[in-house]
Amino acid sequence: MNTPRYHALDRLRASMMMLGVVRHAAVNYVPTVFFEWPYRDSEADMLSYWVVVFIRVFHLPVFFAIAGFFAAYLVETRGTREFLRHRWSRIGVPFLVAWPVLA
Repeated sequence: MNTPRYHALDRLRASMMMLGVVRHAAVNYVPTVFFEWPYRDSEADMLSYWVVVFIRVFHLPVFFAIAGFFAAYLVETRGTREFLRHRWSRIGVPFLVAWPVLA
């Protein structure tokens, strides 16, 4: 089965991942205790705070929107039964295997 590749969504996802790296790096320099982080630099500034807040507003919602788009696409192209079987094999089985090991 040859399915189309959504290059724009690939680029959007990669951009959001890079913004996640920027956000996690900037949290070290946030002057408030609003963000719990194990390390806090003494040279904190408000620019880092606003970078973190700005990225935090849309970062994860974009990932959820992309996941929702592809979930709807898979249900439409493969059907509900095949979608659930695929999700179970990709998420459910590794979860059940890892659960006793990590618990």
